[in-house]
Amino acid sequence: MVLLGLKPGQCEVSLPKSVDDDGSSDTDDELDEEEDATSDGIVLFVSFVIYIVIGSVAIATYEPNMGVFEAIYFNFVTLTTIGLGDLVPQSDTYLIITLVYCTVGLALTTIAIEIAADTLKKLHYFGRKMENVANVQVWFGGKKISMKALVKNLGDQFNVPIDEIDTLNLEQFVDNAIKVQEGELATLRVDKGWMKSNYWRAIESGTMHYVDDDDLVTLQSNRNYYSEF
Repeated sequence: MVLLGLKPGQCEVSLPKSVDDDGSSDTDDELDEEEDATSDGIVLFVSFVIYIVIGSVAIATYEPNMGVFEAIYFNFVTLTTIGLGDLVPQSDTYLIITLVYCTVGLALTTIAIEIAADTLKKLHYFGRKMENVANVQVWFGGKKISMKALVKNLGDQFNVPIDEIDTLNLEQFVDNAIKVQEGELATLRVDKGWMKSNYWRAIESGTMHYVDDDDLVTLQSNRNYYSEF
């Protein structure tokens, strides 16, 4: 599965599922990633609560003006960067311990806020129909390309007629691609009329022979030999 780095305000582009060598599909991998992200979020939340409680009990033992509940309040407003300033550490002896505790807690809070932001983003776009897909910027590392240009270059790579690319409804294409990935549609392939001909079936099955093939010459010679009897 290819991961695309996206800037704020841009839509995530999902690619149709493909099957790996071990038989697993990108859809299964994506579901596993979502489950892992949910589990990580729960573990992080529980860890954050435990971190505040344990730190508050420790701070309350050496800060003369803080009980356990005051320490919990102080840690919460500090780690969430609210910082009202109504409670401040008084112990100079253990000040370095308090600073280290707050620094590690701020890193933990930053990770938690990032996970919460991703969750809110999913809720924001849930059920919305994607619009203006052609101008969506897809980021590959530090470079970007529009969805329209990406599809056009992909069509050129496989010699797709230009008129078919120009008339392609990208909004409908992306919507159908998501349905394929979610298992609502089997495939986006559309069989052409000529694909049902015997000529095309012979090409696909590998039974197409050419006039200069040795096997064909041998077969024809055998037919001529036995036709004499």
